[in-house]
Amino acid sequence: MSEALNVSLIESTYNSNASASIFGWEFQTNAAIFLAFEHIKNFTEIKVEGQIDDIEIYFKELEPIFIQVKSQESPEPSTNTLKHFKNGIRTLINASEKSLYSELIYLSNINNPLSHKSVAMYFSTLSKYSYNELPSVVKALIDKQIQSVIDSESLKATKFQTDKFSIVTIPYFGNHLPTRYRFITEKINNFLSKLDMHIYIGEDLLCYLQKQFFTNATTKYVKLKKEDIIWPIVVLGTLKLSEARLDEFDDGYAEEIKRKYHEYINKQSHKFGLISKVMAEFYEYRKNEGHIKNRKVLLEKFIENKWLEFTDEINCDNKDIEECLVKIIIELIIIDRFKIEKLKEATNL
Repeated sequence: MSEALNVSLIESTYNSNASASIFGWEFQTNAAIFLAFEHIKNFTEIKVEGQIDDIEIYFKELEPIFIQVKSQESPEPSTNTLKHFKNGIRTLINASEKSLYSELIYLSNINNPLSHKSVAMYFSTLSKYSYNELPSVVKALIDKQIQSVIDSESLKATKFQTDKFSIVTIPYFGNHLPTRYRFITEKINNFLSKLDMHIYIGEDLLCYLQKQFFTNATTKYVKLKKEDIIWPIVVLGTLKLSEARLDEFDDGYAEEIKRKYHEYINKQSHKFGLISKVMAEFYEYRKNEGHIKNRKVLLEKFIENKWLEFTDEINCDNKDIEECLVKIIIELIIIDRFKIEKLKEATNL
């Protein structure tokens, strides 16, 4: 178990005595992380507690997906289960009237979200079923609840399309965090394994993303672009600090360089901008210096001749260590360029 997960913000803040509302926020944000990786190839940004719905996923060439999220600390259906479903349907109906959409989703950790024995077999584990693929008995239950909401609240529902409606369940309960997060972590690890990246970073990545959401918990509004999700993968899965360039410095400066390096890679202001610039400049340099066949020599010459061009992006406030810091970061980006390119291809960045 990773140290990061053991000391995660979630563990220290949200315990077995957490209120239902806090548990609901926690489930909602973890569900958003799950959905981000579900749509990692095509989404552009994801919003939690957006203007229209609990979770909103936006795409470049597709209408958004609106997700209504309901949860209980106990996964078993209760007297509130149908109330949750009706409230979710009401919000989705209203969302359908406000905006075009590609899909409407009711998402829950309740293992029988319609609180009916005919439904239990479909939603007892991680699952997603569209309205159209469910059996007629389940469709009838959904139709009954939809109509009940429309009638009781006199809703306009001219744009709510059941053929674009789905129910998703994600098992999420228990005080043992690896158990609670197991399906979220599995979703991340499946993505990493397809990139031939070490899945051991999955827990650290989840912890990092959780913190990005929970640092905004007071406002309960988070908007993350795809780059915000992918950048920590670059940091955790590729860029590893080498001390080869630190030998010329005494221990004090070497530690300062390490600290600045870690400060830089944890910042959110640079993301793929620097990576894209470094790689574009490197490819252009390689083309112009085609006579240099030795890759190591080419890399060294590029770094030595071009490092000053990247100082604004890296923005080191200590001129004594600036050159070394910039060179380290440039070198790591280029060394890991193939991993980064594979990641960008997999996520359509």
